[in-house]
Formats: sequence, C-alpha cells, structure tokens
Amino acid sequence: MDEHSNRPKLQLCHSPVEIERKFLVVNDTWRQLAVRKVSIRDGLIAVYKDRKVRVRISDDIATVAIKGPRSGIERPEFEYEIPIADAETMLSTFCRDDTLEKQRFFVENAGATWHVDVYGDVLQDIVIAEIELPQVTQELILPPWIGKEVTGEAFYKKINMRARALTAHRHDGEADISQRNKMAKSEAEQSPLVADWERDGPSWLWHSPEGEFVIQPAEIGGAACYQLTYEGWTTLEQIGVNDCDNPVNELKQRAQRHFARLVEEVREAGRTR
Repeated sequence: MDEHSNRPKLQLCHSPVEIERKFLVVNDTWRQLAVRKVSIRDGLIAVYKDRKVRVRISDDIATVAIKGPRSGIERPEFEYEIPIADAETMLSTFCRDDTLEKQRFFVENAGATWHVDVYGDVLQDIVIAEIELPQVTQELILPPWIGKEVTGEAFYKKINMRARALTAHRHDGEADISQRNKMAKSEAEQSPLVADWERDGPSWLWHSPEGEFVIQPAEIGGAACYQLTYEGWTTLEQIGVNDCDNPVNELKQRAQRHFARLVEEVREAGRTR
C-alpha cells in the first residue's frame, strides 16, 4: 500500500482569484429574499501587511484560505477543504479568542446571490453584505437594502472591527467618572503619546486610544491626494500628492494634533460634569 494513501488531499475550492465587493446594510428587507443560511466560525491564523491565512468552519465543511494583497476589488485567494477535526484544532490552538462567529444568509436579487453576514458574540448586530463577481467589470444591480460600499476600507476589516469592539467592551467595564478624571490627570502628566502607525497595503493605520486614524490614497476632482480619516469615515485632512515633499508624514503629524484635541475634549467633558 502506498504510504501516502491515507493523507488528506487538499482540493482547491474555487478559482484562485477573489473578486468581491462589500456594503453596509440599511434595513432588514433582505431577509424576505434569503434562500438558506449557514453558521460560520472564522479564525485568523496569521496576518502580514495585506496578506492573511484564515481557517473557517461553515456548518459541516472546513477550509483554510490564503489571501494575497488586494488590487481594487480583486485579490488572489487559494482556499482548500480540510478535515473538520484539523480546523477545530487550528481554531482552538492557533486562533483561540480571535475566532469570530456569524450567520451567513444567501440572498437572491436580480439574478445574483448576495452573502449577508450577521455577526454574533463580540461583533453582535454588525451586518455586512458582500457579493463575489465573475469579473472586475461586471455590472452590479444594487438591491434597495444595500447602503454604503465599504470594499477595501480598513475600518470594516474584521480584525479592526474586532479590535474596536474589544476596546469598547473594556471601556464599559471601567471605573466611574471620578476614577476616569484621576486617570485623565495622570495621563496629562505623562509624556505625549507616540503614534504607532501600521502599513496596510497603500494605507497607514493608527489605532489610537481615542479611535482609529487612517491615511489612504484618494482622488479629488481628478487630482491624486492623500486623505486622513478618523474612525474610517470622518475626513479630517486632505493633501495633494505634489503639495508637499512628504504628504504622508505631514498627515501623520496632523493626526497627532487631532488626537491631542480629542483627548482635551474628553478631559473638558469630564471637568464640566
């Protein structure tokens, strides 16, 4: 007998290219069009820049996926079916608390099948709709329950949504206002916070104590620029790519000043209560 005959054979589940768009959901009317659903557990095994390895159990099917850097709505993705026992071990040993749970609903609209993900646990009540397309130029008819497109936005990456949710949970368990004022006073006596920027593809992220700042390429009136946003959608600053020697470093400095202003606003609110 061949000594390799009992080894599981990995099967590529789909084309090694993922073309996907993601959107927010504005109401629940999509539920009337759902044809089925599955329960999913996702675990992030590794992430580096715009690349990641993910393990997933979807009802009775387990897969491991390797995703490469995104280019617009397209990215390379290799996903293979693996034994469920292996996936369970990966989730419990590699991922542990990084596992996310969601219900995925398959919703039919205008001849296309949408995936509507309703998250549970730490991301309770977050709903994101996504659709995979056969080609980048595919025309898409948006259902009336679809809202803002968030394809590629760092704010809506699962790893960032989870980090914000955990931060909010910790804040909910903090001490009362008097203790917070003491903490604010102590912080005021400390040296200024040094921003720790993280590169994410063409963007830069800073998970500050007061919220996430993002610097990313953009376009205004046909001119290329960089923009600084707060919590992924509040635009704070914009600089044309040729308006200064290093627009990214300039926006990093401005983000630090915005952070200082936010801290002062929090402290002022505490003093007036």
